[in-house]
Amino acid sequence: MQSANRLDVLALSQSCRRVSQFPLLHNNEELTGSLALAMRDYFGEDFWDAGPISIRSEDFNTLSIDGTPTCFWHHDGIDPRLWDEAEAKGKLAEGGNP
Repeated sequence: MQSANRLDVLALSQSCRRVSQFPLLHNNEELTGSLALAMRDYFGEDFWDAGPISIRSEDFNTLSIDGTPTCFWHHDGIDPRLWDEAEAKGKLAEGGNP
């Protein structure tokens, strides 16, 4: 069964073609730090910036004109009660929806 799945993936990869390509996204560290401080001031203890870092490939950073610093921020949210329930059950590290 495992070899059949591998063949399916191989067949799929051979039938795919690239339609576009974007560079990896690199946030400006100074701007990112300033935005994090501003969000922490605004949201207070509800602001959490210790989430997992993800590598993205976006066209966003190609919009920077003349090297203007950019910062791509992924915003997410959750009902505080669901968060507290997941935290109490020790399920925060599992990812996905609690």
